[in-house]
Amino acid sequence: PGFVSVEELNVADTKVSGTLPHNLANLPKLNKLRLRESRLSGTLPAFVRNTSNFLNARNVEEIDLDHTSMSGTLPSLTALATSLNKISASHSSISGTIPPAYGQLAQLERVELEHLVNLSGTIPPELGQARRIFDLELETTALSGTVPHQLGRLYFLRDLELHNMRLSGTLNSELFADMRRLRDFTIAKNFISGSLPGTMAIPPFRTCDLTEWPTPTNVVLCPLPADIHDTHPCARGLTCTAPPSLPPPGSPPLSPPQPPRLPPAPPPPTSPPVPPSTPL
Repeated sequence: PGFVSVEELNVADTKVSGTLPHNLANLPKLNKLRLRESRLSGTLPAFVRNTSNFLNARNVEEIDLDHTSMSGTLPSLTALATSLNKISASHSSISGTIPPAYGQLAQLERVELEHLVNLSGTIPPELGQARRIFDLELETTALSGTVPHQLGRLYFLRDLELHNMRLSGTLNSELFADMRRLRDFTIAKNFISGSLPGTMAIPPFRTCDLTEWPTPTNVVLCPLPADIHDTHPCARGLTCTAPPSLPPPGSPPLSPPQPPRLPPAPPPPTSPPVPPSTPL
């Protein structure tokens, strides 16, 4: 009875271990769940995975599972969570996909899901409906597909971290037309392709990384303008790839087969040196 007034569970940066009690769902005023950098483990209880099970779903403001061993799928976060402004599960054991219902969360500002190697699927286009998002971090995950053009509706977006994923397709400059507050953008270590006129129309952010690594990955078609590395931050470290042209059927190999390399011949034998004659 003495805990009915608890509004925040904060064990961040502590050595608290074990699993999360299921009866936390019975706390009518609980609105912040801060578990980051703790030693909690186990599967997320149902009341976290489905906020409709919260007695106070409309008051939940923050769920932070960063750097824990918590497993299970991401919270579904139904539209009942009208106050939720942050969902973070980076560097945890969370898996599954990003629920499209996140786009219904009108107060959502921060989505931090980086370094989740078992997070798969695609980036939900519905995220573009959560107009208040200013921090979207999805790097180092198994997310694939293209970058949804609907993200261009995130007018308040400041940080867009998409590097080290499995994204493909082209990078349309129209995506960034209304992202006037965007300052940090990374999409390196993907499989993005396209030509420079579209890519270089991206606004000059404070930091921008489109670099090519490893191979094959982001490909920008040649030629590059001579001064491009000096005039646009997105082009720093950027290389280009000439589009391949396939020979007609039945054509001989572009390069004739080379004879096998033989080991070098041993040096000719040398006569032993003749000792100098001794005087009589």
